Amino acid sequence: MSPKWKASDQSDHSRSFRDRILSRIDSLTKGTQWKANPKNKIEYLDWENLEVDRLIGKGSFSLVYTVRLKEGQHFNDRVYALKSLRPRKDVITEKFTTGVVDLILEATILSSLHHPNIIRLHAVRKGDISNSYAFEEGGCFLVLDLLDCTLESRLDSWRDQRCFPFHNMTSSKDMISRIEKVGLGIARGMEYLHSLNIIFRDLKPHNIGFDENGIVKIFDFGLAREYHPNFPSENRRNEGTRQMTGDCGTPR
Repeated sequence: MSPKWKASDQSDHSRSFRDRILSRIDSLTKGTQWKANPKNKIEYLDWENLEVDRLIGKGSFSLVYTVRLKEGQHFNDRVYALKSLRPRKDVITEKFTTGVVDLILEATILSSLHHPNIIRLHAVRKGDISNSYAFEEGGCFLVLDLLDCTLESRLDSWRDQRCFPFHNMTSSKDMISRIEKVGLGIARGMEYLHSLNIIFRDLKPHNIGFDENGIVKIFDFGLAREYHPNFPSENRRNEGTRQMTGDCGTPR
């Protein structure tokens, strides 16, 4: 089964928030082919199982930390990336609700994928989505591969070295190497996603990373959706979640 968070009964506020999340998740995953890939082993952990190190990234609604699993856990002594929602105890906005949905969908999608050019999901929190917005109360999180850098930062480095394409290339060998390691890696990852009818919808240098071996990894699947070529058109009209739109991702 794909990762799921439990839904407990707490305050009316928590129940309302939980119900909105569950309703959207149900509408977005209805009829999808997502199921856990047998090559993956997704663990269910709590915050007490982790040693959170330092903050390495921020998104609109999420924070990313480096993290290790404490002794006795399934994993080795590797360092991973932990993605969780920003702490929030005030009014839950519509945009923040969308952020929670995106995080849960990201876990669902990644649990079904296994490809050398796609970031790997290792664990999720066995938690309650009604408090997923509060770090100190044990909100939802994803444990992912830790990447060394992004394509965005590497492009900056190439510019600084005056080796950026269309400027002063030092050799054709460098260009060929970048095409093989970067261009083909991205293309193979996208080909794999499209073979599963998954539309990424936010492909950009910021969402392309490199692991410690220099292998390209596509990451940040919060906006990814499954395309339904055979879904009845009348249902697409009646169900807004079935309509694919370009009004998402990062403005040009």
